[in-house]
Amino acid sequence: MAEKISLKAGDSRKIALEIPAGWYVGVFFTTQAAYEWRVVIGDGGSPYFDHKRKSTDPNPPIYGFFYALSNNLTVEISVSQSPLIRLHYERMNVSADSGEVVAKTITFAGEDSTDQDYNDLSLSITAWKKRG
Repeated sequence: MAEKISLKAGDSRKIALEIPAGWYVGVFFTTQAAYEWRVVIGDGGSPYFDHKRKSTDPNPPIYGFFYALSNNLTVEISVSQSPLIRLHYERMNVSADSGEVVAKTITFAGEDSTDQDYNDLSLSITAWKKRG
């Protein structure tokens, strides 16, 4: 079931990613919005991913890849100009035949206006236990 967050202009919320240290993380980020969205992924130190995007054209998206050094990864999403921001997100785990979780994904859909199309922000963060 999707989790939902509502924010006001200038607000942001940190959401725990629940990704273990030592995992490999890929990020896909795009917008279809007149407002500027900012996504920061970090663990309290220097951010692993810190990008802004303001475009009604989803191309080209922004990609990122990093190695998680701590168990405290969070994502912070903000839009400074919009009077109301709504975020819906879902988590998914992928397990091997043994039942061990080997991948995790959290996907966000954002709305910064009143048309309720939830395409103003598209953000997917996927982590893998192993590389190669």
